[in-house]
Amino acid sequence: VKSFLAKQALIDEPDVEFEPKSERQAAVARRGLWVNLANTFLYMCNYYVIIPSSNKYAEQLHSPSSFSGLIMACTPTAALVSAVLYSWWTNRSFKRPLAFSVLMLIAGNVCYAMAFDVGTIWLVLAGRVLTGFGGARAVNRRFISDHVPKESRLLACVGFVCASALGMAVGPLLAIGLAGVNFEIGGRVTVSETTSPGWLMAVLWVLFGVGLLAIFED
Repeated sequence: VKSFLAKQALIDEPDVEFEPKSERQAAVARRGLWVNLANTFLYMCNYYVIIPSSNKYAEQLHSPSSFSGLIMACTPTAALVSAVLYSWWTNRSFKRPLAFSVLMLIAGNVCYAMAFDVGTIWLVLAGRVLTGFGGARAVNRRFISDHVPKESRLLACVGFVCASALGMAVGPLLAIGLAGVNFEIGGRVTVSETTSPGWLMAVLWVLFGVGLLAIFED
């Protein structure tokens, strides 16, 4: 079971024995694990929240409905590239790559939401590319591998897989809840069924970023 869950989470199981940690170090590691699980959950929400409305968004921006597939494809494609950077970066730090990913995700969601008022589908695609660059799942997996003791890694693997699955489920549910949203801010910024997923996720990532800076320690 342990090997299966580790493979599902793509987490290595090194044979290196962890040195006993002080109570404070253990508390820091626990907080770090929760931060990484929250990051995993929010990212999967972010990925799936646009699915119900991406087709309509493309049509509103005078693009073929087939563009919705391109909108979805931009994120995992960019995430493949960013995974290499994050894997290298975690050799030096965990907090910095996580903070960088949050900045990318905030920028990506704002671009996605602003595309309607700007009137171009290309800003939607740029936003989803930035969202992909913000995918820090490589950081999350590496943290579990490096900082969770072997006897607790099974539970951490379960948490990682469950956080991912929960995000996949909650994302579309959030989109359904935003279906009736339609108002403007200052007469210039439109918050609607198609743009609200971007605005909502941008706000959630700002809150996550504040929590990251406040409680996460390398």
